[in-house]
Amino acid sequence: MPYISHSVVLAAAFAAAPVWAQSTQVADRVIAPSAFLGVDLQGNFMAEVPECSAEDERPDEPCRVATTKAGEFEVRGLPYLPISPGYKLFATVNDGTVIQLVLTGNASNLYLVKEMLTDKLGKPATSATQWVKLQSGASYEADAYKWNTEGGAVDFARDPTNLGRYSVTFSSSSIGTEVGQNQTSPATKSPSL
Repeated sequence: MPYISHSVVLAAAFAAAPVWAQSTQVADRVIAPSAFLGVDLQGNFMAEVPECSAEDERPDEPCRVATTKAGEFEVRGLPYLPISPGYKLFATVNDGTVIQLVLTGNASNLYLVKEMLTDKLGKPATSATQWVKLQSGASYEADAYKWNTEGGAVDFARDPTNLGRYSVTFSSSSIGTEVGQNQTSPATKSPSL
């Protein structure tokens, strides 16, 4: 079987997968995506994402399973992403509206996740490097990136409590809302990511 580079697979996935769409950058702001991995950020999560059936361990479509935290759900049935396997998506919901999405996974191919986000959201608005010291005494350098979106932010970094994992957090109390009164450009339809 011929070897295909991760970049080629990543490019092909973005070109072919219908759940991903291009977003445009307005100055330092990125148009907030309207969907992420098949989860509509502007709709009624509870009505649009059904509960997972107990007998279906690998659903074909997004479905939800309640976690131990109130208002938090694991979303299963995610589409394939050309990043390290084992990624999971968690949605925090208030009155049916998604207020935060967290994609988490194995940090072994961290650069692929950053490449995916940069391809869809453009250059990060901010980036920082910090030293994380573990209880064992070992220290590690960890990069953190932030994209500003209309009405929120996208943060990407290693999990400081478990450096073997990363998290991409889409957060806002107004995910999917229009730009505020002092907007610098006309509102456009939100892309999906």
